[in-house]
Formats: sequence, structure tokens, C-alpha cells
Amino acid sequence: MSVDSEMTDCWLDCDPGHDDSLAILLASHCKKIKLIGISTVGGNQTIEKTTKNALISMNLYGLVRKTPTLLDLGQEINYNEELKFSDCMTHGGLECPLVQGSCRPLLRPGVNCEEIHGDSGLNTHVKIELPEIPEYASKYVENLNSKCSHFTRVIYDGIKNNPKPITFLATGPLTNLAILLINFPDVSKFIEKIVIMGGAMGIGNTGPVAEFNIQVDPEAAHYVFEANIPVYMVPLEVTHSALVTPQIITSISSLSTNLSFILVELLVFFQSTYKNFFFMEHPPLHDPCAVAFIVDPSLFEHRLMRVDVEIHSNLSYGQTVCDFYNMSTKKKNVYVCMKMNVERFWELMIEAIKSANQYSPANLDPKSIKLQEFSE
Repeated sequence: MSVDSEMTDCWLDCDPGHDDSLAILLASHCKKIKLIGISTVGGNQTIEKTTKNALISMNLYGLVRKTPTLLDLGQEINYNEELKFSDCMTHGGLECPLVQGSCRPLLRPGVNCEEIHGDSGLNTHVKIELPEIPEYASKYVENLNSKCSHFTRVIYDGIKNNPKPITFLATGPLTNLAILLINFPDVSKFIEKIVIMGGAMGIGNTGPVAEFNIQVDPEAAHYVFEANIPVYMVPLEVTHSALVTPQIITSISSLSTNLSFILVELLVFFQSTYKNFFFMEHPPLHDPCAVAFIVDPSLFEHRLMRVDVEIHSNLSYGQTVCDFYNMSTKKKNVYVCMKMNVERFWELMIEAIKSANQYSPANLDPKSIKLQEFSE
């Protein structure tokens, strides 16, 4: 959609997940971000499901062209060691490539979050029908991710050959980014900063002091934090302020479109879980907060401090140990966000939803398109 002369070129790495899906929406429908690629990682669900959910989200938000080019329909990619990022940009009808990344953490068994996101990763309480994904788009993603040599090659090529340095945005475990930095160390020259949703300064959400994204792959987080690239961490203390209140639901519902109905169902799915397990009256919307930092950093209060990732203790592995009072002698390595302008955050989200409403196939003559079942 919108174009701005000072847009931030961004690669989004995610594990959809309800909130990752909303992060895709905000990143693709704001005026300050240009998405050059999306990659998926195992986390909220298996890698196969997070990739499927990313494509579902891209299609729902209008990132799959409904009028395909001849390249989209007919020309085959030569999938080999020399696969170029430009090949990925001109096939499949996607506005940006969708790359399937790692299925498991660097050193630990894979962990999914079915108790929050359901068996599909995008469950809803009621049956929802979504626009059918064009066959050429599904085939393209399947071929790209089954035949190319390694997913980091495509990500590296896209970042290195971009006209300007990019921001790497990660809303899931940091496995893909760690492997990228290991396989292609010089990629750091082309990454201006890393923005992550993850970590906590205090209480965790899947461990007593550990947040899910970091706890799934703490070794990857440790490697990324030590990579000498500016890291901006949007922790639970911030994302737990972005609550999906009845007022927010009313604001989205009042848009009165098929897309707004779908989004409301996605947003309220884990409301009862957060109330029963975390004693929160309203569920938070985690991942789009990291997108909002890229859109407008002035919405956040943040401080550069030393952050170490616990990788040894069985009690607290995955903890992000934040040296708030400068007690460590180690180099400060992470900008930790501590507060966000919540009102402005939701304004950004509503603006993005209004933009997506113009492109979503769920809204464009819905009676004329074939629909498929979304979830039970």
C-alpha cells in the first residue's frame, strides 16, 4: 500500500500465531515500513503451520496479487544453489517473498504454544471462512521452500542486495536470525538494527522469569545479543500494556467489514486463557508493539543496558537478565523498551486495519470468491 520517501526497509521473521498475523498487517499497511521479505520459524506452532498461517495472513491482508502476471502463472524458477532474491520477487504473485525457516531451535527440542494459539496456530472460537489462496501463490511458496538450497541464502541475498540497510524485525524465536548470522557473518554490515518482541525485565509468561520467544531458543537469543548489531527489545512489560479492551473491540467492529469481523475473532480467542492463567482481564497484543517501534520510536521510552540471556539454569533458562542499575562490567548491548504510548499504538493499528480493508479479498466482492474453512 502506502508509499513514503522515508520508509524503513524491513525483513519480518515471525511464527504466526494470532499476534504475529496482526504484526504482518501493521507492517504491511503503515506508511513507514517497506516489507522486503517475510520468513517463518517454528514457535507458536510447527514450521509447516506457521508458514501456512503466514500465507493465510498475507492473502487476507491483500499481499497476494489477484491479477497475476505471466511470471506468476507460467515461468518456472530454476531452484538451485544460485537462486537469486530477484527470482523470488517476480513469481507467485506475492508482494514480498515468504521463506520457510528453521523447524526447531539451535540446540533444544522444539516447543509450541498450542495452549494459547490452538492446534492451527490461528484458532477461533467460531467457524470463520477465509478467501481462498490462489493456487499459483501456494505452489510458489511450496516450491521455493522445498527446492532452494537453504533458507538463509534467500534472506541473505535479499538483505545484501537491498538498496539501503534494513531493519530485521523478529516476533518469534530468534533461531533464523542466529543461523543467518552464523552462515553469513557479513550480513551484519547490511542490518542497521534488530527489533524484537521478546524477553522480560521481571516476570515471564512461559517460565517464572522467561518469555516464550526467548525461552524457546535461548542460545539463539544469546548469539544475537552478542552480534554487535544494535538490538531493541520490546519486552512483556510493554506488550502487556497493549490490552485488547472492549473499547478496542468496539472500534474494530465498527468498521463493519468481513475483515474486521475476522480480526475481532482472532483478537478475542485467548481472552479466557489470559484471564485464567495470567489473571489479566483483557488479553494483550504482543508482536505488533515491536512493529510500532519501527513505525515511530518516539512512542517508546527505552534505555541502553546490559542484557544477558540465561542458557544454563533449568529453573530460569531463557531469562533476559536486564542490568537496570548498571551493575555489570560488560558492554551494554540492548536497548530495552520500558513504556509505550498505548493510545497512539492502537491508533496505528486502527489506521492499518482501515488500509487493509481496501485490499483484503474478504471485503472485495465476497460473494464472487470461493471461501474455505478457517478453523473450528
